[in-house]
Amino acid sequence: KSMIVPKGSMVIEAADNNGISIPRFCYHKKLSIAANCRMCMVDVEKVPKPLPACATPVMPGMKVYTKSKRAIDAQRNVMEFLLINHPLDCPICDQGGECELQDLSMGYGRGVSRYVDSKRVAVDEDIGSLVATDMTRCITCTRCVRFLDEITGTDELGGIGRGDRTQIGTAVGRSIDSVMSGNIIDLCPVGALTNKPFRFKARAWELLSAQGISMHDAIGSNLYYHTRAGKILRTVPRDNEALNEAWIADRDRFGVLGQDAADRISKPMIKKDGDWQQTDWATAMDFAVRKLQANDASNTAVLAGSQSTNEEYFLLHKLFKALGCENIDYRLGQSDFSQPHRLPRVDCQLDEVGNKQQIILVGSNVQHEQPILAHRIRQAWLKNKTKVSVFNPKQYHFNFNTFHHYVGTQIDWVKGLGSLAHCLANLSKEKPAGALGQWISAQDTDENLNNLAKQLLDKDNNVLFVIGQISNRHPQAGLIKALVAWLASHSNGKVYEMATGANAVGAEICAMGAQNNVAEILAAKPKSFVVYQAENDDFDNAYQAQISMEDADSVVLISSFADDNMKAVADVILPIGLASEVAGSYFNNFAQNQAFSPA
Repeated sequence: KSMIVPKGSMVIEAADNNGISIPRFCYHKKLSIAANCRMCMVDVEKVPKPLPACATPVMPGMKVYTKSKRAIDAQRNVMEFLLINHPLDCPICDQGGECELQDLSMGYGRGVSRYVDSKRVAVDEDIGSLVATDMTRCITCTRCVRFLDEITGTDELGGIGRGDRTQIGTAVGRSIDSVMSGNIIDLCPVGALTNKPFRFKARAWELLSAQGISMHDAIGSNLYYHTRAGKILRTVPRDNEALNEAWIADRDRFGVLGQDAADRISKPMIKKDGDWQQTDWATAMDFAVRKLQANDASNTAVLAGSQSTNEEYFLLHKLFKALGCENIDYRLGQSDFSQPHRLPRVDCQLDEVGNKQQIILVGSNVQHEQPILAHRIRQAWLKNKTKVSVFNPKQYHFNFNTFHHYVGTQIDWVKGLGSLAHCLANLSKEKPAGALGQWISAQDTDENLNNLAKQLLDKDNNVLFVIGQISNRHPQAGLIKALVAWLASHSNGKVYEMATGANAVGAEICAMGAQNNVAEILAAKPKSFVVYQAENDDFDNAYQAQISMEDADSVVLISSFADDNMKAVADVILPIGLASEVAGSYFNNFAQNQAFSPA
């Protein structure tokens, strides 16, 4: 079969792109080439010995045979060597049924082993509560090592020893703490690294798969929920090159374990004489309606979190707006409402982040807020030599080096951003008009920031300003966003403004923030509250929210969970499903609408 492939492609890439199967263990399209498993050996014309397809570049006129006797014999020999020390424990291995070694051994393994000596045994390490180890099964493909080096930048695993005594481990007995560590479970082609919470829960062929969307941040990572008997047992990534590539964050992978948390609400509950009693839906709904009817709709507040579906937001807003309620909001964690409400400003797509030469993080602990974005920034720093600058209220850990790191108090770091604008205004001889210009002029000049401003003014330097959730919750959020907008307009820059939660964009599109804001609502002390999929900790002023609800005549909580604070103020609790349990859709940070079905 003749084919044309991009220059520099490896044989295995050309084969994959043209539907030709070549066995492999160590190769992965998102990791560097190691060529240490040798399973992908192919026969190249005029070459005296088989070559690894993953490390052999395609040349003009090259003839490659993937099914010749030489290629098949080489692959069978490699398989025999791999199985010499591998335990024959497939029936009790958690990887059984989805094991790459098991699958390939059926096609390339011998029916009977010729090896009669004792097998090597490796000592297992406890590397944390998420990943289980059985290192005797390890075939030293080093996928996990390369992932933790290249993708997460944490270098938590490595090869120890030499030759057939090489073992993969931490060397110093530490746990693996990366926010994306669970991906080594998917990468491991054997049962050496498995999902510890899922361990021995089910076999692969017993599971049903449902497409889902991350409910922890606005990247909208694509994933699969694996269920048995209607219960979600694990989560795995679903490839989407434009968003999460082949990875998901640990909170997306293991967050479903919270579905059985102690504060999960499964049945309607009403409070009688200070005690909670479970009841049927008809009684609970009637109780809730009578509570809300006791006060006028204009004196009722509807406050929602940012994890609900578009359909829920639309119906919630339509219902209470029709009743005459103007106290509807979802921006519970926001404190500055000086600017008109709008969608988050996003000037570039996620897969364009890697092309930026300069990235400036403005009030962001990006690895906590959007781990996939942090991964994209690391890849830009690693491959494109991108310079990353940071303005933050405290020192956070990043998996990339920073070119300039400005850390100060909640007030000082904003002034530092103003100093950058001051330096850029002096260099460009342009200053914004009005109050913003006066505030910038009043800031100090800093030599380091002046050097950064010079780089921002370079016409060949494309810049990305990332506004994080620390900025969104800041009392001067409006000023911060105005500063960033002015800096971007004068520096060939673009802006990426993080949305709060998983579906704040959907809430905004459904007009959940088009009425009175949450600060005005709490200050007005409404007589009735409807709290939808939110908890006390979601509020910027949690104390004021708690007091306002304590003083109200009625509080109807519609949520999947209810902590002690909410139970103390609520009169009735109506349980609803999580995003993983219902059909609906989310708008991600890029205003892409992604639908999902219940798991």
